[in-house]
Amino acid sequence: MKTTYTVKEKVLAWLRLSRIDHGLMVVLAIITSFWIALESRLEFRYMDIGQIFVVLSVGCLSGLFTEVSTFILNDYFNIEEDRINAPFRPLVKGIISRRMAFFAGVSSTAMALLFSLYLLLFIRLSTQFAIIVLALALGLLYDYRLKRKVFVNNSIVAFLTALPFIYGATLYYDKLCQIPLKNTMFFLIAFFATFGREVLKGICDKEGDEKVGVKTFATCFGIRVSSHIAVLFFVVAVLFTIPLTLDSHTPPYSYIYYLFIALTDTIFLYSAIKLMKKVDREVAEELRKLTLLGMGLGIISFAFSI
Repeated sequence: MKTTYTVKEKVLAWLRLSRIDHGLMVVLAIITSFWIALESRLEFRYMDIGQIFVVLSVGCLSGLFTEVSTFILNDYFNIEEDRINAPFRPLVKGIISRRMAFFAGVSSTAMALLFSLYLLLFIRLSTQFAIIVLALALGLLYDYRLKRKVFVNNSIVAFLTALPFIYGATLYYDKLCQIPLKNTMFFLIAFFATFGREVLKGICDKEGDEKVGVKTFATCFGIRVSSHIAVLFFVVAVLFTIPLTLDSHTPPYSYIYYLFIALTDTIFLYSAIKLMKKVDREVAEELRKLTLLGMGLGIISFAFSI
């Protein structure tokens, strides 16, 4: 007998399929990196309030649709793994059909390109367009094939997660060489933190990944080695926050920055210590969720680091 779902259940399913929480973090990261670039003014580029609003709004929409496209197509191409690792997901449960998910993924890709193309044609921002094309291409390659390649899979996810800190700056500076050092530091922190989280995800999904042939650190080297790798990347991410913390800040922003960066570092160091003591799927899943909170707090701290 076919299950009937309410409108509310379907809406929530679409939000889960698109990982809207990650999307909101992408938007916040883009706004933060744009703000930092705007305040840095390494090379003067005039933008009035109206232009800033248009560029930032369109840029955020392009970044958001890129994130949505990548996650929806990920679930589309990897439904067999999800039947084992994540049976609660909308496609597995049948709340959303694979056909609809594919259409939504392709449509999101088109929307991301259209918004980015607008900035290219009317604002003459070419670098951001190249970044969107690169992100969409990497996301598609990851979803379709590269997810099964050890190290490459984690690297792509970490790169794409950290990329908004570069992308947001290119909405103001059109050349990568003009991007402020602070944006690059944020990119590195996000990269290492996300890489560690992806290693944890591999521990959580070890059973399903082994059955469908996905190669991760956990399936190739075991849970214990994987936990040590995750610890290493978490610690490196925390170490990269030290130069920013030692940099001078002007009150009142500095107090907010110190508070949130302290919470972020505490979460990642706590996760590293707990992983050194004990690691299994339950612990890995708990810390994967906790470190996502840490990354959100980290983005907030970045916004007040000026």
